[in-house]
Amino acid sequence: MTLDDLPQVSRMFLSVFRGRASGRTGELETYLQALCFGSPLLSQDNGSLVHQAPDGALDGVLLSIPMSFLVDGRPVLGRLLCSYMSFGRSGLRAAAALNRHFRGVPHGFLFSDTSSAQSSGHWRAAGGETLAVESLDWQRVFRPMAALETRLRVRLRAHLPAIARFLSASPSALTAPLTGLVDRALRRVRKSLRAPETNSVRIEAVDTERFRKAADDLLSRFRVRPNWLAGEFSWLCEMAGRNPDLGDLHLELAFEQGAAAPFAAFAYCGRPGGRVAVLNLIAGVGREDLATAALLGHLDRQGFAQARGIVNGANLVALQMQRRMTFRHRGFFCFSSHDEAVREAARSGDLYAGGLASESWSRLVTGFPG
Repeated sequence: MTLDDLPQVSRMFLSVFRGRASGRTGELETYLQALCFGSPLLSQDNGSLVHQAPDGALDGVLLSIPMSFLVDGRPVLGRLLCSYMSFGRSGLRAAAALNRHFRGVPHGFLFSDTSSAQSSGHWRAAGGETLAVESLDWQRVFRPMAALETRLRVRLRAHLPAIARFLSASPSALTAPLTGLVDRALRRVRKSLRAPETNSVRIEAVDTERFRKAADDLLSRFRVRPNWLAGEFSWLCEMAGRNPDLGDLHLELAFEQGAAAPFAAFAYCGRPGGRVAVLNLIAGVGREDLATAALLGHLDRQGFAQARGIVNGANLVALQMQRRMTFRHRGFFCFSSHDEAVREAARSGDLYAGGLASESWSRLVTGFPG
């Protein structure tokens, strides 16, 4: 894919994923340029791919974001594959051609955490695999009425953007007092809505570099994990911060009383009163329960209505231990690798990819409504 392809790619994205056949694409083109051409790891060999029909128009696209990983301590270049789309009569041929491209090319680690059932089938047909646990989201509601209001606004923004823009002018002034009153009453009656208190834990906001170094230490427990290089991690945080639908990006570390080293690291986006998207909940070995409780209590105290995050094998049991926790399928986590160590680690749950090391922060997942 080249910069000249962006207008066609933008139109195809809106048609395939948003059901919009036409319209202005300038904002989407600007975002795609930053997403697909801005990574400091980008090279001629790991960029996004397009397929051209005989008439010269694009009929297939596969966006690719390079991401650095460590496999048993070895640096391996991963590629996050997303927004797999085809268009027109020749679209099936384009999809097959893009799929065949990866079959004969050796690769270290290809993955996607938002694949549809159809895309998951393409992965398996090409020799890839699907991970069940990493295909789940977790959700915890703290304030039911405010959470319901947020959900309705998200639906309106996705399906009726004009009405959503009208209501966003002054929504809270009319609804916040009522939802707040109902939620306070519900939390008095249903005390389980309140997150647990962890008074022995101190949570501290930090900059990107301090978070990156702490997360690297905590993630060293995994055979396959992100190798967040300084430039790459800064770029990822910048892109996450450019998603207005998620809200502001927060990077925090959790410390036990008297400890100098953190036992957990949290990355999340949101605005108090609404929904918070937990990108990364990273805990030290044996600290998963405490880290999960500390994060939920911290988010509750800030006034968020509900929290959502990504499940992985290391935190599943800790999440299940929390009251009022629910889980739902969000899309298939698919991967492919010619490296046996990657396949072994993934099958045994010794792989970490998610949050800032995935597509969760991308505006393509939540933005640009139809």
